[in-house]
Amino acid sequence: METRIWWFSALLSALLFAVGCCTSTQDESGGQPGKGEGAGKKPAWRPETTLDLIASDLALALVDKQVSCIAISEAFGPGGEGKDRSKFGTYITEPIAAGLRKRFDERPRERRVRIVALLNKVHRSPEWLQEMSLHQADAFLTGTYMPGKREFELTIQVRLRSGEVIASSHRKLPASEDYLREAATALPAWPTHEPPKATVDATDLKRRLYHAPATDSSIRVAVRPADEPVRVGGKISFLVTSSANGYLSLLYQNSKEHVAFLLPNRACGSPTLRANEVTRIPTPKMEEAFEFEADEPAGWERVKAIVSANPIPWPKDAAGDVPTETIGQLNALLALMAEAKFGEAHCEFQTQR
Repeated sequence: METRIWWFSALLSALLFAVGCCTSTQDESGGQPGKGEGAGKKPAWRPETTLDLIASDLALALVDKQVSCIAISEAFGPGGEGKDRSKFGTYITEPIAAGLRKRFDERPRERRVRIVALLNKVHRSPEWLQEMSLHQADAFLTGTYMPGKREFELTIQVRLRSGEVIASSHRKLPASEDYLREAATALPAWPTHEPPKATVDATDLKRRLYHAPATDSSIRVAVRPADEPVRVGGKISFLVTSSANGYLSLLYQNSKEHVAFLLPNRACGSPTLRANEVTRIPTPKMEEAFEFEADEPAGWERVKAIVSANPIPWPKDAAGDVPTETIGQLNALLALMAEAKFGEAHCEFQTQR
């Protein structure tokens, strides 16, 4: 009798346990197994981690690149600026931009890169090119994507305005099927051919020449006018200091953004500076051969001091000056500065009548 009771009790306990498990399964699934709140639900799109990794890839590739400003557009793709396109572009570009800003902010001040947003501007459109010039952006974010069954394949690049790729990252981005289907119809795939090159004029190249960043952080430079105010038609002198011995070049930009080399010139090469000494330019000996004069019109003007450990082989024209007029001449100067090692500083001052 005791054996039967024990066996019956064990069977009853097993049945109650099985019923409890079934009840629990039904409660969690809304009463029907396999059809609960979580069953069949599309996976949430969580792109932050992948896009942050893309930002990390790009920032690492840009460590030794001479880039001062990167432009990023919401319109992620050519042609059209519909709601779906802008939404997709924002999802992709904003986290990447945030990741790049975070990493660039950790750099020393002289090596930081600005990130500017060109909202709703389609790549290579006239408005896009105009804003690129306005922000003095020398590179831009672009890329390709390929919707699959459960993910996007993203290739994100940083390109110079010439179209040259200087950084790239390829990663897979998980996404829900509904969103993939929506994006595939709303966004035509990027063309596989190279995008047309931006039209660059001499004014833009002169601006890039003046704002070319230092390539040797060990040489710290300072420059300012020796006397202020500076009068139109009057002589201008500059006070220059350098943390290291080096050779000085002076680049001048007037209120109309015309640039010219004050040094070297036809009468003088690149003078030498002694470390941590203030040098007045032009020196008394230089003034026997030439002087700097403030020309019309009055306004804000700039001077850039370039100091290099070795003389920079600036090209000379027939008169012995460094030419800065044609696109070919300016491109040659930019290529030379990209290879040279130098420290730089620039200052702004106002000329008055």
